Amino acid sequence: MKGWTMLGIIDQIAKQTEMLMIIYGKLRL
Repeated sequence: MKGWTMLGIIDQIAKQTEMLMIIYGKLRL
C-alpha cells in the first residue's frame, strides 16, 4: 500500500477537516 504514506494520511485528514469546516460553518449560520 504505497498510497498509505504520510502525505496520503495528511491529504485524507485535510479533506475530512474541510468537510467538517463546511458543515460547522453551515451550523454556525
